[in-house]
Amino acid sequence: MSLIQDQLGNLLRKLAGGKRGDKTKMQEMISILSKNTIPSSAQDCRNVRIFTRVNQAWQLSQDIPWRLDSDSAAASIRDQIRSLVLELGDCRIIAAARLSGLPYYVFDRMGFAIFEITQIGDGVLNHIWADTQESQRRSQILTPAAAQGADQLTEGPPGCFSLDLNQLQLQHPEISTKRALLPLLRQRQSFRRLTVIYSHIPPWFNQELAALNLGYKSEVRQESELVITIYHLN
Repeated sequence: MSLIQDQLGNLLRKLAGGKRGDKTKMQEMISILSKNTIPSSAQDCRNVRIFTRVNQAWQLSQDIPWRLDSDSAAASIRDQIRSLVLELGDCRIIAAARLSGLPYYVFDRMGFAIFEITQIGDGVLNHIWADTQESQRRSQILTPAAAQGADQLTEGPPGCFSLDLNQLQLQHPEISTKRALLPLLRQRQSFRRLTVIYSHIPPWFNQELAALNLGYKSEVRQESELVITIYHLN
């Protein structure tokens, strides 16, 4: 199975919450954008404090000096946040006094649960953790067989793939086009051309593909079926 097929399979397993019997749990870690010991916005942040729950009590496990140059170009802001994320390790929860604009967008795109808080304490941290766990429980549950949806992605010539979204959604209607395609498109180095079979052009295509420096063309193959070819612009 190719890398891009693995990615689709991993996406479906993630939506499924893992295989039945999987005991893996999200590590109990919460990161907080701070100015000294007080929650701050990304722009005012001077340090990122990571709290880990041990024996039902939250402990400060790491204090990372970090200051965002919010006056820099958008690409630089993205790079600064990505560098911070590497230091956060397995932590995928972030809290701040305020998080908006590009910083919010980048953290959200990188899979973080985002919270706004005014103070730090066990009660606040417990609430964040409980809310995160409840969101996971409420998320759409798929059977382990959903991972077989990766079989809808077929490989042709090197770097060229085809995904039948009509068939994928027929089997798993809870998977939106965005959830199925975006994780693959963001791994743009994994493919040269991706052909998608679908009933229409998804409304998010133009904006998201432009942001990824990807283009597309479409043609009608038969009634209610389009062949959409996604390719690199350079």
